Amino acid sequence: MEEEDKEQGTPSEPAGEDEKKLGLMAQIQKLDIGQKAKLARSGDKEVRSILIKDSNKLVAMATLMNPKMTVQEIEMVAASRNVNDEILREIGKNKDWCKSYTVVLNLVNNPKTPVGITLSYVPRLTTRDLRFLAKSKGVPEPVRVTAKRLVEKRQF
Repeated sequence: MEEEDKEQGTPSEPAGEDEKKLGLMAQIQKLDIGQKAKLARSGDKEVRSILIKDSNKLVAMATLMNPKMTVQEIEMVAASRNVNDEILREIGKNKDWCKSYTVVLNLVNNPKTPVGITLSYVPRLTTRDLRFLAKSKGVPEPVRVTAKRLVEKRQF
């Protein structure tokens, strides 16, 4: 009997967190665009992680303006393929965020990042990362070609 209680208790803890997140998502979905944007500018990490993926660019951009936004969150957003390309462009324009090598690497490897932004950061990559990028099928052709050229140039 005790074993059954333990087995039933363990899965319910993460399910409680999932239910809480689903409840939060449902509440956010009921808001209009203005309310979502206001919440995005002041919300906590969980709210930001939901609203950065919002289909409305204004709401997603408002999330980037949140002063609580950390570089670690930006790294995750830069790697995400579920965000608008305008968000990735905005991240690429922000010099403070792009001081982080991980942000730059995630932007370059994300196929949704605009090619112009990507190409400006390719030269900053290490030779090892350039080799992976040159072989990657998940990035646009101009990015792959540029990475190959840089690898060849660095070998000589």
